[in-house]
Amino acid sequence: MRRKIYASCIFLSVCILLQIDCIAQRTPQQKSKTPNIVIYLADDLGYSDSGPYGNKVVKTPHLDSLASGALKFTNAFANTPTCTPSRSTIMTGLMPSRNGSHANNVNGYPVSEVRPGVQTLPALLRQAGYRVALAGKRHIGPLNVFPFEWIPLSEVREPGHENTPGLFTDLSTEAVDKWLAQQEGGQPFCLVVSDHSPHVIWPQQAVYPLKDIDVPPDAIATDEYRQMRARYYTDVTKMDNNLGRVLESLEKHGFEGETVIIFTSDQGAQFPFAKWNLYDAGVHVPLLIKWPGRISAGTTEALVSHIDLLPTVLALAGAKIPAGLDGKEYMKVLLGKKQAHRQEVFLTHSQDGLMNITPMRGVRTQRYKFIENLSPQYTYRTHIDGARDHDGGASYWISWEQLAEKNDTAAAALIERYRHRPQAELYDIVNDPYELNNLAGKKEYNDVMQQLKKKLSGFRAQQKDTITGPILDIKSNWKGEGATKK
Repeated sequence: MRRKIYASCIFLSVCILLQIDCIAQRTPQQKSKTPNIVIYLADDLGYSDSGPYGNKVVKTPHLDSLASGALKFTNAFANTPTCTPSRSTIMTGLMPSRNGSHANNVNGYPVSEVRPGVQTLPALLRQAGYRVALAGKRHIGPLNVFPFEWIPLSEVREPGHENTPGLFTDLSTEAVDKWLAQQEGGQPFCLVVSDHSPHVIWPQQAVYPLKDIDVPPDAIATDEYRQMRARYYTDVTKMDNNLGRVLESLEKHGFEGETVIIFTSDQGAQFPFAKWNLYDAGVHVPLLIKWPGRISAGTTEALVSHIDLLPTVLALAGAKIPAGLDGKEYMKVLLGKKQAHRQEVFLTHSQDGLMNITPMRGVRTQRYKFIENLSPQYTYRTHIDGARDHDGGASYWISWEQLAEKNDTAAAALIERYRHRPQAELYDIVNDPYELNNLAGKKEYNDVMQQLKKKLSGFRAQQKDTITGPILDIKSNWKGEGATKK
C-alpha cells in the first residue's frame, strides 16, 4: 500500500514539474490571453501615400516591415475627414451626430467635443483592467470624458521652431520609450501614439527631388505643387521614422510578442480634394493590424470604418462591448473566419471653423459612392485656397489661379470643380478612382443613385442628423476671408 502511495506521489511530482517546465517554456504571447494594444495614429496620411499601399516615391521602411507581418485592409475608411471629429469616432464607436463632435475648430461652440456621458475607449479599457495612455496629439474633448494617462513631454515643439507660432508640434518618441520602460508586465496596457506628422506645416527642406514627385490627376503639375508634395512626402517619412522608434522600443522592452499593433490615419492629407472632403482621398485610410501568432499576415478587402475600431479593440482585450454603438467589431475578419464585414460605410463632414462651412454627407460601398452637398449655394473653401498666412497649400493654389487667369483650361476646370459643388455626386470608384466623372443625373445610373440616396436618408434619420446647412449664422459671424455665396 505504501509503495502505491509512494509511486503515486512520485508520479504527481513529475507531472507538476513537467507543467512548471511547460509554463517556463511558453513564449510571452502564451503567458496571457490579454494582449497589450498599441494604436499608432498618423495625422492626415492619405491611403496611397506609403509603401504598403503602393506608393513608389515615398520611403516608409518601418511601415513596410510592419505590413509584412500584419493584416492589411484595403477598404478601411474614416467616417469624417477632419481631426477632432475623426478622432472622436475612433474613441467612441459612434458617428459624429451621436457622439456630439461633428465639426472642427468652431470657437465658442461645443460642436467639436463629444457629449458628457459618452463612453470612450480609455474609460472602457480601464474598466477592463487596462492601463491606458496617450502620447502626442490630443485633439479630443472634453478631457474628463477621455481618462487617458497623458504621457509627459510626449508633445513638443519641432526642433528649430521652439518659438515659432503656428502648427510646429512634434511627437517625442523618447517620452514613449521612457513610459514603456516603466511597464512591468503585470497589467496589460493600451498605448495610443498620436503622431503630428504628416499634418502641415510640412518640413521646409524636402528630401525628395521634384523630378521624382508624382502628380495625381486631380492636381496641376506646377513646380510649386511638386515642391509642396515633396515636403509632404518628407513628413510621411518622418512619421515612418517615429513609428520605427516606437516599434523598436516595444521590442527592446520585451513587449513585441504579446502586443497587438494597430496603425491607421485619422483622414487624408491636406490637398484640395482630400482632407475636408468625402472623396476617397479624404476618407480612405491605411489600416494595418498585427498580432503575432494570432492574426495571419495578408490582405483583406473587407469594408470597415473608424467607428468599428473601438468595439474591435474591446474584443481584442476580451472586454465587454457596450450596446448601442454605431460600430461593429470585426474579429472574425482578423482571424480569417470571414471575408466581409459591412455592405456600406457612411460619411459625414459638417465644417471646419469659419473657413470651411459647406456640410456634406455620403455613403460608400465597395464600388459606388453617393455624396449629398447640403449647402451647394456656398462656394467651397478650405485653408488651402482661403488662408494666405497658412503654409498648407497657398503657394501652389496661387500658381493654379495664375494659370487659370492665362486661360489654362485644365487649371480653370479644376478650380471650378473645387469651388462649386453640385447637390448630388455619384461615382463608380472601381472605374473612376479619383472621382472625376460625376454620374448623378445619368439615366443609366438612376437606380444606383436612388438606392444609395435611400440608404443615406435612412441613416441620417436613424442618427437624428438634421443639419441642412452651416452650423453658424454666417451673416453675423463671417469676417469675409472664407466661404462666400455663389
